[in-house]
Amino acid sequence: MKNSVEYHADNLYKPSFFFNTMNLHYLSWPDSEKYLKKHVVLLPVGSLEQHGLHNQLGCDFMIAEKLASAAASKKEILICPPIPYGISKHHRHFFGTVWIEGETFKKYVLDVCLSLATHGAHKIIIVNGHGGNTSSLLEVVGEMRHGGVACIIFEWWKVEGESFLEEGLFGKEFAKGGHADAGETSVNMYLHPTLVDLKKARDRDVVWSPKVHGGQFKVDTIDFTDIGSIGFPTKASHEAGKKIFENAVEELTALIEWMEKENVKNLLEKRHK
Repeated sequence: MKNSVEYHADNLYKPSFFFNTMNLHYLSWPDSEKYLKKHVVLLPVGSLEQHGLHNQLGCDFMIAEKLASAAASKKEILICPPIPYGISKHHRHFFGTVWIEGETFKKYVLDVCLSLATHGAHKIIIVNGHGGNTSSLLEVVGEMRHGGVACIIFEWWKVEGESFLEEGLFGKEFAKGGHADAGETSVNMYLHPTLVDLKKARDRDVVWSPKVHGGQFKVDTIDFTDIGSIGFPTKASHEAGKKIFENAVEELTALIEWMEKENVKNLLEKRHK
């Protein structure tokens, strides 16, 4: 099954785009066999949680899915259906947020990866769209590596980091990492222009968990923002989102190519002497 669609931003808005990428759920079981055994497999994960007054609830998993699809459009790479629910309990005070406890999430993702490994997948990239998932996903990666499967996490906001945002998109004072901030809102505007209402965006200083006399305690999102978002989403733009997204696609594509070439033995846990 050849990929017949070149990556182009406009295609991301069209259902036909996804039918021409290597989505596992579109293939028959015989067609899936050779791709599972010979190639890297992408697993998008995210969350269904509030993203301020201006973004849709599905922002995280929808961005992860589009990113995986854009990278896969350049190569014959299998994409699993996205896992839309994540570790989002701290957003529970905002309507529409659906969360999974950390242990449940970890076990769910681990079971998916183990299932893929049963069918011959030995190199898996988890394309994560939600920072709250990271610690649990690192545990999944560690267990898969211990079990003989090379697994790695890719997160688009860590590709270039804050310096990339500061050097030409928003300016240093507005490039602080937040939630539904200028960077995330820009990417969402580029991918889902009809779902973002920038007129509703409100800026909030980035204060995640206040420190008191050197101490730090766990808080919920509602404790430091009444609207859900943190950062400066009013600075977001379609153009900035395009730059961030395309840069992330290039990096994910490079990661896929590197992982395909690398001997899987070099990616696994070293054995005790």
